[in-house]
Amino acid sequence: MADAAPSPTDSGAPKPENQAKWLTISDNNMMMARNLTRDMLTVVRNNEIVEAASKDATADAANREKEIAKSKVYAQAKAHEAVISVSFKCIQDIEDAILQTEDSLTKLTHERYKGFATLQVCERRQELREKRPASESFRDVLSDALASEKQILDNMRKDLFDMEEQGKKVIEEMLAKRAVLSHDTGARRLVIAHDISSLKPNLAPAAPGSESPKAHHAAPAAGNAADSADLDATTAHAEKPPQSAEEKKKAQQESKEMIEATMKLLERCAQHRHKTFDLCFKAKQACPAGRGLESRLAMFRSPLEPLCSLLGSRDSSAARNSGTFQAPRSLAKKHNTALATYAQRASAKSCSSLEESLRYARGSLQVLDQLKVPQAKEYIEVPDADAAWHVVRSMQVRGAPLIAIVSALGLAVEATARMGKAVAPKDAGGFLRERMQFLRTSRPTAVNLFNAMEALEAVVAAAIATCTTAEEIYLAYVKAAEDMLAEDVRANKTIGDAGADAILADMEAAGRGGSGARVLTICNTGSLATAGWGTALGIIRSLHARGKLEQAFASETRPYNQGARLTAFELVEEGIPGTLVCDSMVASLMQRKGIDACVVGADRVAANGDTANKIGTYGMAVIARHHGVPFYVAAPTTTLDPKTLTGSDIPIEERPADELTCLKLGGQTHRLAAPGIGVWNPAFDVTPAPLITGVVTEWGLIGKRGGDSNSFDVSGSVLSFPTLAQLGGVKSQGRGDMWEGRGDVGICCVEGRTTELAEMKKMLEKHALDVEAAISRAERALDRTERRLDKKDKGKVDKFASDKQLLGQLHAARSRLQDDIRNKFAALEIDNMCRRVTAAKASEAKMKQAMARTNSAPSLGRKPKEIAKFSDTGDLSLSSAAIGGGSEESTRPPSTANKSAATSPGGSKSLKAGAAAGLVLAQ
Repeated sequence: MADAAPSPTDSGAPKPENQAKWLTISDNNMMMARNLTRDMLTVVRNNEIVEAASKDATADAANREKEIAKSKVYAQAKAHEAVISVSFKCIQDIEDAILQTEDSLTKLTHERYKGFATLQVCERRQELREKRPASESFRDVLSDALASEKQILDNMRKDLFDMEEQGKKVIEEMLAKRAVLSHDTGARRLVIAHDISSLKPNLAPAAPGSESPKAHHAAPAAGNAADSADLDATTAHAEKPPQSAEEKKKAQQESKEMIEATMKLLERCAQHRHKTFDLCFKAKQACPAGRGLESRLAMFRSPLEPLCSLLGSRDSSAARNSGTFQAPRSLAKKHNTALATYAQRASAKSCSSLEESLRYARGSLQVLDQLKVPQAKEYIEVPDADAAWHVVRSMQVRGAPLIAIVSALGLAVEATARMGKAVAPKDAGGFLRERMQFLRTSRPTAVNLFNAMEALEAVVAAAIATCTTAEEIYLAYVKAAEDMLAEDVRANKTIGDAGADAILADMEAAGRGGSGARVLTICNTGSLATAGWGTALGIIRSLHARGKLEQAFASETRPYNQGARLTAFELVEEGIPGTLVCDSMVASLMQRKGIDACVVGADRVAANGDTANKIGTYGMAVIARHHGVPFYVAAPTTTLDPKTLTGSDIPIEERPADELTCLKLGGQTHRLAAPGIGVWNPAFDVTPAPLITGVVTEWGLIGKRGGDSNSFDVSGSVLSFPTLAQLGGVKSQGRGDMWEGRGDVGICCVEGRTTELAEMKKMLEKHALDVEAAISRAERALDRTERRLDKKDKGKVDKFASDKQLLGQLHAARSRLQDDIRNKFAALEIDNMCRRVTAAKASEAKMKQAMARTNSAPSLGRKPKEIAKFSDTGDLSLSSAAIGGGSEESTRPPSTANKSAATSPGGSKSLKAGAAAGLVLAQ
């Protein structure tokens, strides 16, 4: 039977009266259990939180340790990178300095061999002088001059040898220093890679040597033990155990001392370079006495030619066969081609740290496209005169000296290409003249181009008169153009030194002699505007090379921004401290920063000193005068234009409006100004002479006229400069006198050269008379001796033969003297012709000016009778032929008016009367 349900009265169930109490107890128990559960969960949760917090703290501690280690590694890496950066810059400077010093050694060797040839000539002439008959064995002026000349040449050769040895030692030290810096740089890069890889153990460490500068080159060959040893040493240095604090401090001190030693070495290199330029210039200036003009000019062609020209081919070959002439034939060939290569090497970066404005080798010319600098460095091929005209006109090439050089060399490349063609000499000369006339039309303001073309036209004219083939005419032109390139480099370096001396002297007078100079310039006048070194920027370079430059300030030079694009680029590339300012900041700059001097270039300097230069120069000069800042113009003598009397006569080029209203960036043109606005955009302005402190040229500083602070005597200064012939310079290659054919200045220069030639001819004639007298005496003495000669006495027979040989030498000397005299006569005739042509041109210019003044004078109701006759009879261009004869205008076909004047009975009389009237008015 199933169990029955318990009744309420059973003992196991609460009784009704105890039910409320039982429920209360049950609720309390349940509450206690709930509280215990909650407390237990709270404890568990707290334990979990504590455990989690403990894990975070450990991770944080680990992270902190990693961050500290990372910061230490990065700090060390930063310190290493700073040293590496300085070392890398030092290595680059050492590379440039090595190239500069090697170029200096080349120049010194070149000058030494030229001096050696001159010394051989001097010794040979002394030997001939000492072998005169006993009746003439007295010391005369020429003997003393030869002895003095030999002493000078010996001393100069010794100085050149010493300078070469110093240069070789400097190169050895720089090579060793470069190896040390390269080793230290590679080791530091490996240390950086190893430290960074230690921060992330899961990353594989860098391969040994992968961060070394040598990693960019091919791995060393198996047999190259030196490279392998160097790499092993670098790796072992990087894998050294961590350094202590003292070791790190010692390493830092060693690095600092290494950099300081490198800077001192670079300073020694710069001093050696500066001394090399000075010594080579002194060697060229050494003009030994008693040597004929031809031999002096031949000195610049080859170290062998002076011997050949003075001693004859037989004597020079005998000297080489006997061993008295030590220069080997390979060196003769090398120095015969030196002029064709030195000019481009002198301006190339391979021999200096300067930027290349052009790259020239005979038959090839490339110019830097300056419109793309500094964004890109691209070179344009210039195969002919048309391309040269285009790069100048489009301002891809700019700067007054460089415009002339590029124009001349562009035509030289075209002339070189035409050398193999069969052309008549007259046609070759006509072609060159036509192309030079075309090149003149590229840009009108810079006078260097016109001066260069005038000098080259004189070379071509002389070549046409003397050369028998077209190739010889082309070659004469090419050599003259190459000489201009070399001369520009030399002139710029000398300008830099002279300008630096002037600025430092001003600072010394102002009580700031111990401070660095703060110099302001405008436009670009550095190596990008010339063949090398620069004019105004060349002065800043010279100050920096001497350690006397504190800061160079460059004006941006709107609208073409030559200062911002080009000058700033040169300053940064060469490490010259520079600051760029807007054109409108110049006044505030002088007011607040304290400028010591302003140096600017020039495109043309008039006879009174008025100077045409890049737009903005005039305003800068006015501001400089207000603040009492010296204002210098740096210009080679090819920029001086005595024919232009004042600045008002200088033609000013005006550029297109879009250069001012538009901005070209990345091949796109962006308009800046509102369409329809009028634009006046002159490329140049003229600074009056009263605002200019001085004009710095390669021959020194041109100052103001005596007692006159408002103008310069440019014409007089030009006449006081030594001619290139007197310096044994580039005129020997056919350049011609730089001032020939330029009005009164040309007349004076031709007359000066004529005087020199006349004096030399007179001296040679005197020596010829002395030699004639000596020959007469020797012949009489030999006749007497021969009649009494005892043929059996061997000693007397040998003495007689020796005396007869001396007589033969005297005859040979007489022949050479006669040849020299004939050469002097020919040179005098050429100079007289040049003087007549120059005088005719000057007279023609004066007559044109007189006619212009007469025509513009309001007080004259009509022309004077003589001038009316003159103007009615023919063209003014006939005046040269009528007065002096032989001008280049006389070779042109006569015009119709000329023909009528020539056929009319009174034409010549009227022409002479008109010429006389014009001269009277000009006076």
